Amino acid sequence: MGCRLCLKNVKLVNSHVISEFLYSRMYDPKHRFFVISSAPEVDDRLFQKGLREPLLCEDCDNRVLSTYENYARRVLDGGEMIQTAIDRNDLRLRDLDYTRLRMFYLSLLWRMSVSKHPYFKEVSLGPHEEVLRRMLLEARPGEPDQYGLLCVAPVFGGQHLGNWMMPPDWVRMNGRRVYRCLIAGLLYCFFVGKSPLPGRLMERFIQKNGSWVIRREKIEKIRFLADWCVRIGEAMNERRLRGGARV
Repeated sequence: MGCRLCLKNVKLVNSHVISEFLYSRMYDPKHRFFVISSAPEVDDRLFQKGLREPLLCEDCDNRVLSTYENYARRVLDGGEMIQTAIDRNDLRLRDLDYTRLRMFYLSLLWRMSVSKHPYFKEVSLGPHEEVLRRMLLEARPGEPDQYGLLCVAPVFGGQHLGNWMMPPDWVRMNGRRVYRCLIAGLLYCFFVGKSPLPGRLMERFIQKNGSWVIRREKIEKIRFLADWCVRIGEAMNERRLRGGARV
């Protein structure tokens, strides 16, 4: 099919669907991460690389996306000069580069949609794929509420879930389709559509003035994550009863 971004019929590279640096908090000293299934019949497994597939040409993978990935990594892992402040359960970020950070997260949503890997089967943007592709090629971050991004940091037993991931899914909310994905302990919610959103919600999207609010929330208040934890526990217990998980 050629490069999914520039559409040129050239050799493709094994592109990360979820950027490699987002796995960094999950790796053990041997550069592996442990995958625990919520399905009792599926054994736990070890992986040494994030999910990759031939999606992009080398030029798009390096020149177009890496620029945004490098900036996002410095924001999330340190190294970028930004201001942070804690206001009760909110982490308030300032001095962000709106364009680069937005482009990174738009690229993440787009990659999950064009991917053929079953892990991302719930992400299907339809005509929005082409809109996002053009935005990425033309470096247009759009308005804050165009594919607006809400970020929540779930807390379990007083601890941040820094090494947790789960497959993306979607729900209807405020007249839009909302794609949810937990990556390295941060819950990202992308609001896809054109229905008006409440002002209090849009205030938590990445803003043009370089601010962003990330909410810290107990997992008990995020119902679908709490239910997922229960299923994980039940599946682990059932695997132990039938002879233990295999790695």
